[in-house]
Amino acid sequence: MRRQFMAIGLGAFALLLFALISATLAAPASRPTLDTEPNDDFGSAEVISVPGYATGSVSETDLLDYYEITTEIGRQYEATLSIMYSTGGMNMLMNLYDASQDSLGTDEDTLEWTAYTTTHYIRIDALLATTTTFQTGDYRLDVARLAIAPTYTPSSTSPTGDSYEPNDSFGTAADMPVNMPTTLSLTFHTTNDEEAGSSSRPRTTSGTRSRPAI
Repeated sequence: MRRQFMAIGLGAFALLLFALISATLAAPASRPTLDTEPNDDFGSAEVISVPGYATGSVSETDLLDYYEITTEIGRQYEATLSIMYSTGGMNMLMNLYDASQDSLGTDEDTLEWTAYTTTHYIRIDALLATTTTFQTGDYRLDVARLAIAPTYTPSSTSPTGDSYEPNDSFGTAADMPVNMPTTLSLTFHTTNDEEAGSSSRPRTTSGTRSRPAI
């Protein structure tokens, strides 16, 4: 009799264990820890450490998520958007902004840029499909540091080949002969030569032009 009870007990335990394992396998995968709401504008943007990542969710009732990252001027960065879960055919879009909240580009997968300000923002948009199904989705946003962009260092001396310096104003304009061929070698540096314009980014343009005799 005792053996019979033991057999029944072991059988019941085996059935219970089987039921627990089946329920665990059948359960849907857990969704990731999502962004901290509200983060629906520049003022409430959630901060991401770089390199680092954030997970979030957008839907028909929560279309936008904003993130803020601190950047190093002159360094290149990359942001990658991965959709982890979605319903109703919803897609997503990344938007990149500088510290002045000016748009720098958009993409559904990857954005690369060189930082010219110390703060950047990334906005995640929900792109809704035409359907009656409620649309929602989870994503992961990764931000990585890449190489430092090369910087321009102007020379402290006049460029080789320009024997007419200084000639950066009307008062110092060089006299050019008009009865013989003349060859000019021109090099413009934004930090030294007025002719180069007022561009805020370093730029060098070189060229040689020959003028026939008159």
